[in-house]
Amino acid sequence: MPKQYQISTGGKFGRLTVISETEPIVFPSGKKRQFMCQCECGKNKPFTAQSLINGKSQSCGCLRGEKLRDKNMKHGHSIGGKRSPEHSAWHSMLQRCKNPKHKRYAEWGGRGIKVCERWETFANFLADMGKRPSLKHSVDRFPDTNGNYEPSNCRWATNKEQCNNKRNNHLLTFNGKTQTLTQWAEETGIKYSALSDRILSGWSVGDALTIPTFSQRRKSH
Repeated sequence: MPKQYQISTGGKFGRLTVISETEPIVFPSGKKRQFMCQCECGKNKPFTAQSLINGKSQSCGCLRGEKLRDKNMKHGHSIGGKRSPEHSAWHSMLQRCKNPKHKRYAEWGGRGIKVCERWETFANFLADMGKRPSLKHSVDRFPDTNGNYEPSNCRWATNKEQCNNKRNNHLLTFNGKTQTLTQWAEETGIKYSALSDRILSGWSVGDALTIPTFSQRRKSH
């Protein structure tokens, strides 16, 4: 192989980074050098030296997939050249789970949360989820907040609904009833911040939920 075409560990070819040289692949015409590469999406895959050098291979296949997915936007899911709300939600979901370079990948893909194979195609995601009900809705994993993105575990939900579904919610039980801090705040009329401060200060659940705040006492007079 000519010197200018030498391939070394760490070499970049489009989205691919060379990890190491592997066993050559055998063709009827002879052997061809082969290299294991890691794509920016995180997938490892072998490629021949020739396909890397001539630019034929620039990703594990995800680049081609993205181009195909973008075509979906031409079928009623492009507004002024921009993604529709449904397509944006779908695209963001894939990025959070599959792209290690995404700023919030650690919270989703980094924790092992995946997108089911069916939803790797936008048309399937739209068929299962339907259109977003309003501007206040986004994709929420429910009922299993630690589960994957799949038809049986997702819904369109408002920010309020998602807050009540967070995995780090503080649950309080009083008189046999268990609710999140947000839900108790709504029921008692005591602000979320006040309830949170009371619990963190060591108040009993009963006192925290039943003793009126100063502003509540003033309103009652």
